[in-house]
Amino acid sequence: SWGFRESWRNYVKGPIANGGISASAPATAADDGVVTWANGTGTVDVEAGTGTITYAGAMVSRGHQGLGAGGGWGLEQTLANAQIVLTSPTTATLSAEVTQRAYSSWPAMNGERVVLADLAIPVGDLADGRVTASGTLTAAGNGVYVIYPAGSATDPVTF
Repeated sequence: SWGFRESWRNYVKGPIANGGISASAPATAADDGVVTWANGTGTVDVEAGTGTITYAGAMVSRGHQGLGAGGGWGLEQTLANAQIVLTSPTTATLSAEVTQRAYSSWPAMNGERVVLADLAIPVGDLADGRVTASGTLTAAGNGVYVIYPAGSATDPVTF
């Protein structure tokens, strides 16, 4: 589960962007815009803290209706097939395939996999089988979420 940042969700759903956050199946979105991806597949070596888990579904953020091409959404962003890559028992990355229209200072992206966040996993969580990791936005993630600087905190990631 992940929702990028509460401030992002508030911006998208609030009076400025006047949009919403939804999920594409099999992922689901809570009322607050946090998305739970589903059907994770991959392999993990818990002892070594290595492995990759890829989830199905997508988080879709839309805002600024009427400001896009042909009167559509100005902001239309999809984060699909979220992927966790474990790099140690206490570190990982979160990436997704990003598709978005160029809008304001946001660049167009066409499904490129982007590492959005570096994750810090509490000691023992990986072995326990349920992880709630803190996240920080990567430089590549800043290229997607241009209004947030690299190194800024993201929402926790649960997997």
